[in-house]
Amino acid sequence: MDKIEDFYKAQNSKVIYVCEEKNSSTLTKFNEDLINHDGKPTMIQSISCDMSPSFIKGIKNEFPDSKIIFDKLHLMKMMNRAVDEVRKREQLTVKELKNSNYLWYLWLKMKRTSFQSKVFGIRFRNAR
Repeated sequence: MDKIEDFYKAQNSKVIYVCEEKNSSTLTKFNEDLINHDGKPTMIQSISCDMSPSFIKGIKNEFPDSKIIFDKLHLMKMMNRAVDEVRKREQLTVKELKNSNYLWYLWLKMKRTSFQSKVFGIRFRNAR
């Protein structure tokens, strides 16, 4: 058992479905279970998930009317990875950037704060 996926109601955090898979068939099985318990796929207004292509495919196939919401953990992970790739590539060509990891970290922290406040409405207090 590598992965366990759970589905729950956001209003009360009540778990409504659990399975051991993580692919597009997971959404098919959830949809079938929802229907078997007198639910309707059109009741699902939004689905929060990571950026797995198979999950996106399953959501589009099984719940075409729902909005897909990517969780911010995975968005920030993708942003950190992209900045790190740029940093590594730039350090190969610009000698002044050698051993500048801390400066990149500060830049990323500043950008992350700005990005989160714009996209997610998160407000940060000034550190003292």
